[in-house]
Amino acid sequence: MRTNIHFRQPLQKGKYYDLSASANISSNDNENIARRKNVNDYELLEAPRLSTDYTSFNQNYAINATTGKNNPKLGYSATGRLVYNGSQSKETFAGNEFNNETYEIRGSAGINYSPWKDHRINLRFNPGVQFFNQIALLDSLRNHVPFKYTNFVPG
Repeated sequence: MRTNIHFRQPLQKGKYYDLSASANISSNDNENIARRKNVNDYELLEAPRLSTDYTSFNQNYAINATTGKNNPKLGYSATGRLVYNGSQSKETFAGNEFNNETYEIRGSAGINYSPWKDHRINLRFNPGVQFFNQIALLDSLRNHVPFKYTNFVPG
């Protein structure tokens, strides 16, 4: 399931603001039960260690806001963006579970300048920060394993 919303409002003297949001939600299920037999067996027996039974649920939400001025001589823009990504998955036979979450905050500032008729100079700076958090429950360890990092995204 996916939805997008976009709203742009022009203001006086080339100024504007722009708001947008999106949401994506998906889920899937994969079942593959393996069977095997030894040389002297007459029937196939279930082999859980070779089987895969996988489910996942993914979600993504984003909000974007921009304001600026459209002008061929001297224009500017400023943008802010917030994003959340979530992913949960489970392997039934292996007994592993994963829960991943990512939060991202990004900003952008830019200007354009046209000193001559057919030339334009654009300058944009878009730094951001990303927070990632994963919790894994692994069957082999029977314990939660956290994994976290922070990523600074210059641009």
